[in-house]
Amino acid sequence: MSSEERKCSKCPNAPENTQHYTNSCKKHWQSWKDQVCDICFSPDHSCSLCPKFICGHLHSHIACSFIEAPDPMQYTKEKYEAYMRQNPPKNQPQIVPSTSSAGPSQSVPSTTTSGPQVQSHATQAQPLPPGSIKLVADFIPPAKTAKEVEEDKRASGFQKLVHRQATAVENTGAHLPAPVQSNYFKVTFNSDLDLRRYRIHLDKIDGKNVVKRELRRTLIKELLLRVPPSGIWVSDYSEYIVSVGKLYDELTDVPGATIEITHRRPGRDQTWVPMHSLIVYEGPFQRDALDTHVSSSGSIFVPDADLRMLNIISWFRINGYASPHAPLFDGFRVGNRFYPSVGGNWLLYIDAASCWIGAAECQHRNLSLLPSGNTEYLDSVVLAARNSASQRSNLIGLRVTFVGDGANSKTRVIRDVNGSDVSQVTFTPRDANGTPGQVTSVYDHMRNKYRLLRFNSSACCLNMGTATYQKWYPADNLRIVAGQIFKKILPDDLGSSMIKIAQCEPESNKRLILNGALPSLGIPATTGSFSQFGLSINDDFVEVVPKYLCQPILEFGEGSQFRISTQPKNKSSWMLKDNDRIFRFADTGNSIPNLHIIRLRSHDNASLDQVRKFAQDLGWKIGNYGVTLTGSAIISDASSSPNRRLFCARLDEALRTLRSRNGNRKSRLLLVVVPDRDIRTYANIKWWGDCVAGIPTICITKKVLTQGKFFNNRFKRDIGVISNISLKINFKSGGTSHFLNDVASQRIFWAGAKANTMIVGADVSHAGKGTDATCPSMAGVVATCDQLCSQYFASARLQENNTESIADLADMIGERLDKYRTANNNSLPEHILFYRDGVSESQYGMVVNDEIPLIKAGCKAAGGRGGRGGNWCPKITLLVVGKRHHTRFFPKLAKNDQYNNNLSSGLVIDSGVVTPNHFSFYLQSHDSALGTARSAHYIVIINESDYTPEQIQETTNTICFTGSRAFKALSVCTPAKYADILCDRMRCYMKPALDNDFAATSPNDLTFYRNNTGIWIDPQQNRTNPWHPGLNDLMFYL
Repeated sequence: MSSEERKCSKCPNAPENTQHYTNSCKKHWQSWKDQVCDICFSPDHSCSLCPKFICGHLHSHIACSFIEAPDPMQYTKEKYEAYMRQNPPKNQPQIVPSTSSAGPSQSVPSTTTSGPQVQSHATQAQPLPPGSIKLVADFIPPAKTAKEVEEDKRASGFQKLVHRQATAVENTGAHLPAPVQSNYFKVTFNSDLDLRRYRIHLDKIDGKNVVKRELRRTLIKELLLRVPPSGIWVSDYSEYIVSVGKLYDELTDVPGATIEITHRRPGRDQTWVPMHSLIVYEGPFQRDALDTHVSSSGSIFVPDADLRMLNIISWFRINGYASPHAPLFDGFRVGNRFYPSVGGNWLLYIDAASCWIGAAECQHRNLSLLPSGNTEYLDSVVLAARNSASQRSNLIGLRVTFVGDGANSKTRVIRDVNGSDVSQVTFTPRDANGTPGQVTSVYDHMRNKYRLLRFNSSACCLNMGTATYQKWYPADNLRIVAGQIFKKILPDDLGSSMIKIAQCEPESNKRLILNGALPSLGIPATTGSFSQFGLSINDDFVEVVPKYLCQPILEFGEGSQFRISTQPKNKSSWMLKDNDRIFRFADTGNSIPNLHIIRLRSHDNASLDQVRKFAQDLGWKIGNYGVTLTGSAIISDASSSPNRRLFCARLDEALRTLRSRNGNRKSRLLLVVVPDRDIRTYANIKWWGDCVAGIPTICITKKVLTQGKFFNNRFKRDIGVISNISLKINFKSGGTSHFLNDVASQRIFWAGAKANTMIVGADVSHAGKGTDATCPSMAGVVATCDQLCSQYFASARLQENNTESIADLADMIGERLDKYRTANNNSLPEHILFYRDGVSESQYGMVVNDEIPLIKAGCKAAGGRGGRGGNWCPKITLLVVGKRHHTRFFPKLAKNDQYNNNLSSGLVIDSGVVTPNHFSFYLQSHDSALGTARSAHYIVIINESDYTPEQIQETTNTICFTGSRAFKALSVCTPAKYADILCDRMRCYMKPALDNDFAATSPNDLTFYRNNTGIWIDPQQNRTNPWHPGLNDLMFYL
């Protein structure tokens, strides 16, 4: 029997005269443990994993041990013919591989080959054999892409940042702060080593640049395996190579020297397609310039390229290979983040975005260790045949492989889920010439093509193509690519597990970094991979010099004061009751005669009696805080619905009932009792309250409403719940919880900033990946309008999808200045203190080049409207706020009397581990009760108000205590946090769009969303913000 007529794996011992194909066997398929390999007929493995390597390339055509010198007669008939087409006898022309119509179910024909034709560089004169290297003379780099041009623009803006201003810590003898450590490690250089940087220009495929990260990695790896460099080198397998000395002998020492390497990529039918890629020498590592940069305040050197080299070297054990098939790295990679196993359920989390930064005397590398529970990842499993509606939406964007591809599976992305199953979805197949065939179902097509696989006729059908070029696959033969981040809502049990794992205290984190993280990266690096590149890394935590700021004194109603600093622990939080003292709100705002409550009808929601008793307890307790309710609560029921318009209609009816029971007087605030924390229900309530009814709402779940315990046979309600709801009622009515005083009990105006300052916060939230690629981003701005700085009123706009800069910033700043002028007797501020949230380090230049001019344009427009002329502009100081970094600070010596062994609130670090030449600092304004505290990072972009480091640090810390949402200091300053919360409220409004409800009409333009009365705004109402104008002067969004 020939190799293409193998024995049936179900019947390996059948008599000779009864031997047959597996796919024609009448026998029931055996269980997996009784099956054998179709190649060698041995048990315990599939044919795609056959160790015999009897070629046909079922195992891996790239790793095939017969590739270099195969015996063609060992191939199956199909593979032999493909081999001969690719390798014709001498003196015969090479035949282009014929096209196979086999492939996924498609509604339109494919092109001539699934492996696109090569587009060679202009420098290629004649084809070169695989593995050839040719020196390229007068290489002209390709024109910069729009992304590269934008990066250059941002880099120029980065150079304009305010220069660093360091502050000395006074030596107070016995009161000198205890030493503090950070998760940075000292690096020293060998100046004699010749480090060089090379850039890889991959050949185009089908006239297009190779942009997909995984494909680039595969192609570059094959190039370097095919033509291995001669010296010591490391690559990021994306774009760059760093080497010690020349990478290849053919290259010269002149920057710009270029070689062309002929390598290959896999094509259809297991054939190889040649590629002609370039490697360009960009220049040496500039150690002297980098030293000057980190030690001089006047340096104009841009260190990005050199820092990139150091990053690539630091990834050596992640990207390096001990042999062609054995990576040094044990774990998996997600984007620029790497998760090597270090035992148990812990994964070392190394972020490629964290950069090398410098102090005057050394370089430091930042490492952080996070448990795998901080992020949920998908395992490599086959999808279920049938999925619920909610599960189907979770499949969008998931990367999978098709079981029918065998070992050489291609990674595909799920673009859409068909409502019908594979037996109902039909298409018209076409051959390579475009000739249509018979209409068939996806199920029948798959069964006829992949006879060895089993398919479920009721499996859901998934599109791996586009909306107009569908490629349908059955769910039951798709395998999830391992290591993908699960970005949907987790079940409560998994969420609780993640939180528990994340609560790792400082000392535990330090041990895990030293014992797990460092060894996995080859540190200490006196020998081995790092020393090859001239680097030596110390394995001791870097010690930094701390400073501690004082907490302000809180002043409540009737002049009563709360001194936070006198608390033995947790000196950044407070309560409305201290021993026998009860604090009243400093200002109670608009009066509320009685509580108006809407209860959602549900069998698992609180009963009417439970709601009444809660309202009675709340009404009695809130009076102690200064809010007087003169009447009994009024309660109305409404039925929920996932449909926003229907739900809003039912809420309207409940509101009319409340009004009729209240003497036809309008409700000023609504409490809505919900059965659980369902996001869609919450979003619809907030949309209706803010944008339709124009009434502030507070949602209370049954669990919160019934929280408490029995004491002496009497139910005692949780005082924390009552206090928190009272706080929300007060600020949503226009009240203020407390004012701030300094250590001399004098009122702090402008939150410690310069007099006549408007404090601003801004943020942008993006829609994320989904079916609707046009869903816009949401931008929000909040700002104060008086000297107490306790109220932050809002503006919000939609902008183009994934736009990083705030497009309508000028308009929103002008709107906030108009409000400031109205509230201050037609006066405008002399200063603006602006905190910008949600900006990464690479986007600092964007803030300089794009957003600051918009802020000034908004000021000039407001000045013109306010009678100050079209050139009026206050002095602007802008800081970028960030918490998504991996810098952590620990006490050098653990102290059991410290709060959770974390450092105390008020911690400031502005030296040692901050970027050189920039005015920046870390501030831990809060006390962390759980886990390891994470400080906020502040970098000053522009400082026209001439704040000193001490002034801006003190002011920022003071602002963290102005929050009205909870009884504690915020971990990031109040305006930045409020802007973030405002963007979350915008996501509630946009919930239908974010859930792809409008994907069927996509692509939609920005006007479509702005004028959509179900998510954003009614254009007939002539308002700039989506919410009702009656809420403009309230912090309804908190």
